[in-house]
Amino acid sequence: AGRAGTAEFAGPRGNRAVLRARERRERSDLSGPPITLIQALPREQKMDWIIQKATELGVAAIQPILTANCVARIKEDRADSKLERWRKIALNAAKQSGTPVIPAIEPPLTLKAALADAQQRRSLLLIGALTGPTRPLRDALRPA
Repeated sequence: AGRAGTAEFAGPRGNRAVLRARERRERSDLSGPPITLIQALPREQKMDWIIQKATELGVAAIQPILTANCVARIKEDRADSKLERWRKIALNAAKQSGTPVIPAIEPPLTLKAALADAQQRRSLLLIGALTGPTRPLRDALRPA
């Protein structure tokens, strides 16, 4: 939730440890706009890795998308369990890296729906691609 703090061990409760919050503070180093990563579905292990690294870098949300050429497909009966798995991966990555922000991981959308959603929210949209015209990120961000 973007907060950090310190706690002290208050004792065991069954097989769990009970902590007592001593200090809570907002993280002041979370500056800048929230970033949403829109990611086409790669093979499963690669998506796990992408979620880990995006969490460590501090993205606010991850939006998986289904494209005509994406490698992976999600079976409708497994969509909820896949989403839950990705959310656990993000939680564990946040714990390991010490980042106080766990990104929201949204259900997969089509590319068209994801772009329409970004346009409706009037988000700055930067698209990384290996083909077509490109320009440095610094030049793309200058007008924004």
